Amino acid sequence: MRSGGHLTPVIDLTGRLSDDADCIDAREQERVIAAFQSRRSAMPASVQISARPQIRLLAYLFVSGRSLTARYTPDTKEAVGYGKLCPIANVRNLAEELADSGYLSRRLFDRVHVCDRCSSSRLNVREECPSCRGPNLSSVTLLHHLRCAYQGPEHDFRAAGGRLICPKCARELRHYGTDYERSGTVQECHDCRHAGSDPSVGFVCMDCSAHFDGEAVRCVDFHHYDLTDAGIALLRRPQEDGRDGPSFALSGLPLELRARLRAVGTEPEEPHVLCELSYLRERWVVHQHGPDAFERARQQLLDDLRNRLGPASYVSQGRAYDYVLLDGTLATEASLQDHIRQSSQLLTIDLGVTVSALDCSDLMNCKV
Repeated sequence: MRSGGHLTPVIDLTGRLSDDADCIDAREQERVIAAFQSRRSAMPASVQISARPQIRLLAYLFVSGRSLTARYTPDTKEAVGYGKLCPIANVRNLAEELADSGYLSRRLFDRVHVCDRCSSSRLNVREECPSCRGPNLSSVTLLHHLRCAYQGPEHDFRAAGGRLICPKCARELRHYGTDYERSGTVQECHDCRHAGSDPSVGFVCMDCSAHFDGEAVRCVDFHHYDLTDAGIALLRRPQEDGRDGPSFALSGLPLELRARLRAVGTEPEEPHVLCELSYLRERWVVHQHGPDAFERARQQLLDDLRNRLGPASYVSQGRAYDYVLLDGTLATEASLQDHIRQSSQLLTIDLGVTVSALDCSDLMNCKV
């Protein structure tokens, strides 16, 4: 859409849109409309009609004067959304790219557990048996027969008529404190009879029925987003629509890496190669060993690469991918692959690291 409808206020006098509307009071209509017109006129026409989703989202936030605010949406698989009237599809992914580029800032809303099979956040969290992972647990009292030192669950001592008979020595326990004592409680599984002091935590997806141990379930952070000064400055510049342009070239790169690329772009006589590292076995590692184990192995790999490549090259950790900016006079993509093979041999977990060279010429030549 190029109509600019995302830059007009939504006025709701029915009360049905709640926080999604820009105005819900008839007495405030003129003020809200005037504020929208004032902020819209501060942007060039090319920004107002831009079809680029990055520009449309930034312009929408600027003209409305509001943050991109997360909220719980239990009727959706994600369980978190950004309102019914946001004019951009896949808004969270786009906002994350813009935050990585410095045009938006993040404020944590919540950390949500996510199904690794279907990406649903509608998970049932439950206590489980550490042995069979079943939920059929109950708390049972332990009895300690003082004479023969046998200890076990109370139901093992119960005999006909409610008497207490020691399963080990067959003596009747008559007097508490003299014959026996209660020594605590345990969680007992009624399916496999395992008993222990602490149950495990498990997750079951309500959408696809997948099961995950508490140590292996994946977490996703959802944020509120605010325009930064860099985002506002971008909106005040005319845009060339129909292409990504240098403003959004490789927008998913970490900010410090983008700055480094621009710095080396001023030295054309010094060749540089930017490589992206991806992890083909990430989901398998997270499922088998948990997200913490994956992150530890990933960090160990990057630390070892920094030591092998030396200060002339630059290793940067991103969200989904990591990056290595090579000094082309000292290292190449092929030599990086050799270093990765050597570093991977030091790990106890195979991450399935792959290397891809990226074209970063637009960003290296960008002056903003």
